[in-house]
Amino acid sequence: MDSILEQQRLHHEEIERLVRGASDLGNLNFPTQRLSVNAQHHTRAMLERASECASKLLAAYDDADGLRSAELALMSGAPTESFYNKLSAIKAFHTKYPNEIARPMDIDLIPEGLSEMAKKASVATNGSFSGEEGYGKYLDLVALHEAYINLNMGERIEYTQYLQMFDQLYELDNKKKGSNAYKRYVDDLLSYLQDFFERAFPLRNYAEVSGRAAWALTDFEQKWAQGEFVGWQGYQAPSAVPVAALDLSPYASVEALEAVDPERVKAGLMALGLKAGGTPRQRAERLFATKGKRLEDLDKSFFAKKKKGENADSATAGTTRSGDKAKEVAKMEAEIYRLCELLEDVRSATLENVQRKQARTADEIEEEDDDIVVLEDEEEDDEDIPSAQRTNVVMDWEGKPIPYWLYRLHGLSKVYICEICGNEPYRGPKAFQQHFSEWRHAHGMRCLGIPNSKHFINITKIQDAKNLYERLKSNKDTSFFDKDEEEFEDSMGNVVTKKVYEDLARQGLL
Repeated sequence: MDSILEQQRLHHEEIERLVRGASDLGNLNFPTQRLSVNAQHHTRAMLERASECASKLLAAYDDADGLRSAELALMSGAPTESFYNKLSAIKAFHTKYPNEIARPMDIDLIPEGLSEMAKKASVATNGSFSGEEGYGKYLDLVALHEAYINLNMGERIEYTQYLQMFDQLYELDNKKKGSNAYKRYVDDLLSYLQDFFERAFPLRNYAEVSGRAAWALTDFEQKWAQGEFVGWQGYQAPSAVPVAALDLSPYASVEALEAVDPERVKAGLMALGLKAGGTPRQRAERLFATKGKRLEDLDKSFFAKKKKGENADSATAGTTRSGDKAKEVAKMEAEIYRLCELLEDVRSATLENVQRKQARTADEIEEEDDDIVVLEDEEEDDEDIPSAQRTNVVMDWEGKPIPYWLYRLHGLSKVYICEICGNEPYRGPKAFQQHFSEWRHAHGMRCLGIPNSKHFINITKIQDAKNLYERLKSNKDTSFFDKDEEEFEDSMGNVVTKKVYEDLARQGLL
């Protein structure tokens, strides 16, 4: 199609259809994380395509080559002749290609159903998430945790501890941050967080909300210039001024010079351009040999060899590079802090997911792995989606519709809140009683420093649990502190007493 006006009309139509399709897709409620993320990527693709069409429209309206003006002039001068010329061209095209089928834009813009949308949207996102990421629900920092341990920046910590403090780079010693290994670690951490943010939240503009935004860069530059950036307070780049030569007049012998700080002697040698290697005695002898002599009179073997390309400004250039490297690392840290703020909910969900996995028994691990295989193999059933979204329908524990009388019989209308579990709601007395032996409640009790024993069943308030624990300690309840009632868990997840566990261990039955 060589008509400029017809191309403009098509671009206008395509933009209108793209915007309408993105709006319709955004108004849908998706039952799974996979469908939601795929829909966001599909919406982003449509908006990017609309932006490309808008750019082509602006170029056509600018009419830099004058073709649009010429076409308008032709149509206004002899419209009948122009019309029949276009008609002849269209007839000639269809005569040459009689089986050409017009392809409507609705085919790849507006999906017909959820399953079709999932197939189309997965073209851009299929395989972009690892198994640990749960299609954008969790972070996968296992490799970065290993890299952090190899840095030797502090104590070796577990993965759960790393998830809680991986963004606390300001607590690390900035004297150790000058290494290339630390810079690579920070760069890898920033690259992963940025890549995850763009994959999990495709509709959010990373350039406007992250540390690369203009306001964030301005704030960083101000804090860095004032020496107030977190973790780098009071940092000063190495001085570019050469260290002054050591005054040798107060020293009458090599022994007296050897008693001086070895680093000061070494700095004096470097200031004179002499070799600074060897033992402290050798350095003192070399420096004392310059007393009362000019540098030109010294033996050439005293002087350090200059590297190729080294000149008088080498120290200043090295200092500048060192200062730029420190600022570059600090800027990456600032962007990591900003990204961690944006991903705080994802980080909390990741920590909770890891703790839940660590509390699973062998049977639970095997059962969950089987469920994952089934979910990956089966396709989404569109017929089940509307029933799950219907209003005024009561659900059981698994989210399936049940009769109302059965709903009341099981007490699912009552919701119990457990403060120890982080105000987690439990629907029905059955789920409420079961949660006292589950990982979430056990973790909450462990955080309070209280054993999760039978004495604390039905205790949901933190203060009540603390008061009961203090009362049990004051009464010296032997049943509570009896060592014989310590419980152990075998490899199959069975909980037994200490005596039974030791008997089974001696018989080799564990």
